[in-house]
Amino acid sequence: MTYLFKNTDLQINYNFNMVAIADLKPKQLGLKPMLEAYLKHRREVVTRRTQYDLKKAEARQHIVQGLIKMISILDQVIHTIRQSANKGDAKNNLVAQYDFSVEQAEAIVSLQLYRLTNTDITALEEEAAQLAKSIAEYHNILDHPAARDA
Repeated sequence: MTYLFKNTDLQINYNFNMVAIADLKPKQLGLKPMLEAYLKHRREVVTRRTQYDLKKAEARQHIVQGLIKMISILDQVIHTIRQSANKGDAKNNLVAQYDFSVEQAEAIVSLQLYRLTNTDITALEEEAAQLAKSIAEYHNILDHPAARDA
């Protein structure tokens, strides 16, 4: 047995340095603390990425809701934009008259005229439904640690 261990690869020792940045400091860690530090890091990464995606999806959902509302009163919105002196005035008029937010008014005013004819209400509703689904998934990940760790 001793001969086999000595002359074959049945028993080999490897030396390596397990230094990791844990708690913002370089530390020499064993296997279990190394894995715990890695899992903690991954949880932070997933949480931050999900928060960013959630914020982005909520902002887009807000814009899409404004576009859906705008399509239902399209002729009135076009009339209001034509009556306005400039882009800033048009945004202010849309906010005041139709209760759009500033972000929604900006999206409406910057929308090119040819896009109004191609803007399909069903496409916007599908996008709104997809965004709602994504937002619910992001909230689930942030609210439930088991979903975040999966």
